Amino acid sequence: MKKTALLLLIISFCIAGWQARAQDLNQREYVVNHFTMEDGLPQSSVNDIIQAKNGYIWLATYGGLVRFDGNTFTTFNRGNVPGMSADRILRIYEAEDGAIWAFPEYPVSSLFRFYKGEVTNFQFEQNPGYLITFDEDKEGRLWLSASKRIYQYKDGEFINADIIDDKELAEKAREGNGVWITDSEHLYKTIDEKVVLIKESIDKEYNAAIVDIIEYPINSGDLFGATINRGIAWDADGKIKNFGSNAGLPNDNALRFKPFYDGSLFTMVFSHIYYWTGSGFNVFRPDKLPKNIDLKSILLDSEGNYWVGTSANGLFQLRPSAISMIDSDDGLENEKMLSLSIDEDGTGILSTNCGGIYDWDGEKANYSKLQNYLDGGCNWAVLHDSKGRYWIGGGALYMTESIDEPGKTFTEEDGISAVPVFLLYEDSKGNIWVANMAGVYKYDGSTFQHYSMENGLKVNDNRALLESSDGTIWL
Repeated sequence: MKKTALLLLIISFCIAGWQARAQDLNQREYVVNHFTMEDGLPQSSVNDIIQAKNGYIWLATYGGLVRFDGNTFTTFNRGNVPGMSADRILRIYEAEDGAIWAFPEYPVSSLFRFYKGEVTNFQFEQNPGYLITFDEDKEGRLWLSASKRIYQYKDGEFINADIIDDKELAEKAREGNGVWITDSEHLYKTIDEKVVLIKESIDKEYNAAIVDIIEYPINSGDLFGATINRGIAWDADGKIKNFGSNAGLPNDNALRFKPFYDGSLFTMVFSHIYYWTGSGFNVFRPDKLPKNIDLKSILLDSEGNYWVGTSANGLFQLRPSAISMIDSDDGLENEKMLSLSIDEDGTGILSTNCGGIYDWDGEKANYSKLQNYLDGGCNWAVLHDSKGRYWIGGGALYMTESIDEPGKTFTEEDGISAVPVFLLYEDSKGNIWVANMAGVYKYDGSTFQHYSMENGLKVNDNRALLESSDGTIWL
């Protein structure tokens, strides 16, 4: 019981952590790679994307199955794989044994298993509502819904599963780790090798046909249903809330869900991709993606990269950048930097090339009130020290304890030459080091100690300073 509680607690933290940062997904910095037919894709539609356990990226396209090893795209189609029933692939899935299962556009109600270069085809009855859903339980059992029947894959064939209608067993199944299945009208869940009826006529309860269903978060009891004509149904605490055109989605036809290892949940809706924020769905459309292209599929790979498939523009890889730019979009009127000082909380001051000083609050750059007390906007060095003081190196050394009040300009009377300052540094003991055209100064809080060519410096003009771990100052 304690292990179960701990697991649920960990899952809760993961989900909460994801939801806390989900709102910023589109604002992240990405490095974008674009792959087209020139790079080896058989054609430009990428309908589904998965990552296999061996790290390969697999794509479902209208030109066959495609495997990407990081350098080369390899296509498997009817031209080079004997027995392959179709090239126009809509969806793919990797089973526990490493086999790739593919769902072609035609023949309808069919799928094939691709394993070690060989194909096995399966065809199901084309009854009304022939939609196929596919999932695998924790023990590696494959379950399929096709033509309003439930099947289990066993010993190389799909066996028609008997449906058990038992309220006590249904309650036990709800709390278990089985697979949720829908045939578009009813809701089932597996328990071991049994299929248990959970809800009858769920299509009437949701007032729509269900094409995919998922419990999210895992073991929460909350269900999300992708529906036809009613958008996404969120079934939580006995209440159903719909997200469709009334909630900003492009229409009311949802396709399916894709959960990822970081706790995120994505869904595809009419050439758009959306992600769950904890209270609603936001469109996934980072600025680095071209505008006005149809998005069809998404993958979050093991390295944290997003792969996005399109209807006619190939494949995009969005790699989170280690570098985030602060520029005119964030409030800077001058984008050339001379100096900066950033505190542990991510805020700080930025000195531009003769464009003045800006305060950075972690999200926006605002022209600093410090400039009200400075003679000009050309300041080569800035420092916000551990005592909260602001040091500015312009035509002379300036210091203030508040950006809202005038400070002090240091002159020769204070023991420092009033010439341009190019460097400011605070050492581990709290001393402030100042480098200007007359040499290097150490300020201990009361007096300046001067170091120049007379003390052994090669030149007086020094532009870089660093303190090593043993306290040595390097110039």
